[in-house]
Amino acid sequence: MIEAVFWELSNFLAYLVIVMIAFGLVFKIVFDEPALDSQGAGPVSYIIMAFRVVWGEGSFNIENTEFKVIAWIAYMLLMLIGNVILLNFLIASVN
Repeated sequence: MIEAVFWELSNFLAYLVIVMIAFGLVFKIVFDEPALDSQGAGPVSYIIMAFRVVWGEGSFNIENTEFKVIAWIAYMLLMLIGNVILLNFLIASVN
C-alpha cells in the first residue's frame, strides 16, 4: 500500500528534488554563507535552506549579499515555483 503511494508520487518527488537542488545552487552562488538555521551540513546547507524557505520557516539575509536583485528574483521564483506550481503538481499527482 505504501509502496503504491510512493510509486505514484515518484514523479512529484523527483521534480521536487531537482527544483530544490537547482535553487540550492543558485543560493550557493548568491550568498556567501547559508542562513544561520541551515548551517552545519556543508554544501547541502543551501539545499536545506531552499527547502526551509519553501515551507515558510527559513530565512536569509538579502542585505548581506552583493547580488540583491538576483537574490530577490531567486526568492520570488522559489516561492512561486515551490508553493504554487509544486502544490498544484502534487494535487494532480494524488488525483
